[in-house]
Amino acid sequence: MKKPIPSRRKFLRNTILASVGLSALGTTSSFANIFDSKLQLNGYLPNADFTTDLRKTGANVMPVTVHGIMYDRQSKLPVSNVLIEVWHLSPDSEEMSYRAKFNTSDTGRYSFITDFPGHGPQLKPRIFFKISDGKKEQFNHLIFDSREAFVDHKQWSELQNESIDLMPKFSYKLETANIQLNHIF
Repeated sequence: MKKPIPSRRKFLRNTILASVGLSALGTTSSFANIFDSKLQLNGYLPNADFTTDLRKTGANVMPVTVHGIMYDRQSKLPVSNVLIEVWHLSPDSEEMSYRAKFNTSDTGRYSFITDFPGHGPQLKPRIFFKISDGKKEQFNHLIFDSREAFVDHKQWSELQNESIDLMPKFSYKLETANIQLNHIF
């Protein structure tokens, strides 16, 4: 009897297979640059509202709560007052109409609720993050579906050497998808 492959292992296998396939075509670096810049900046607007509730009235979709802690890369301690900006596709179109920004709390925590994002052709739903403190900034994104959550291969490889658990955790509670995603900044 063959054992089922755990989701992280399946994700890694698929990522490696996709990378090998793209490198065989000789387009890996140009594809990666286009993919990263289009996904990260498409839909980003610096004038988003300060709010932690991105839900829109009339959207008949499952809510998603995302929460976590922002950690300092050197000290591994929670960091307060870091600006987090998020955006994602509307559930019913390919427009980036969901945007918000908020700060981490005194204990480095953040939490927001939104409608389950839409997704582009052949892509899973995702929420984009811009994290900044006035001196530095970083972009990343959370990829998920109705059963599990991931980070992309670049984030995953960077997170492997950290002593803090930074892998997203997916669960359901009261008909709301809940994702815990800690960040290191």
